Amino acid sequence: MVLSVVTACQKCKKFTSCPFRQPDNLQLPSFHLTEECRLFLYVGVDTCGHLIVEDRKYYILIFADLVCRAVDLEVLVDLTTEELLLAFGHFVARCCQLQLIVSNNAKQFVLLNSVLAASIKNEYQWKFSPEFSQWQGGVYERQIGVLK
Repeated sequence: MVLSVVTACQKCKKFTSCPFRQPDNLQLPSFHLTEECRLFLYVGVDTCGHLIVEDRKYYILIFADLVCRAVDLEVLVDLTTEELLLAFGHFVARCCQLQLIVSNNAKQFVLLNSVLAASIKNEYQWKFSPEFSQWQGGVYERQIGVLK
């Protein structure tokens, strides 16, 4: 009975709980260790917004370089796949080569990947982070925080 009361008490949990154990050092991804430093060869993609400008909603598609943290922004009117496809086309026309694209597994990005795979020759790999793992996209999520 005492144990059930102590485990349910929030103040008691603070005093009886153990400190958080740090995870073991994980190996860095291979693109972090590359000596080749061309801009936007390895890219993280995410959306942020909505921003209201003159009574209209706009969204931002952010492309963050995973090696040197350069950022490219595209303004979106909405979050449809057509709008993302146009913004992705603008980005690819400027930066030319992509090897790896990392993003969360939002429905728009999954559909965009399937549309791109069906329409053009894939010269890149699109890697989706697992569901419910917000820590996977820390590089581009931090860039969104700086942007805001």
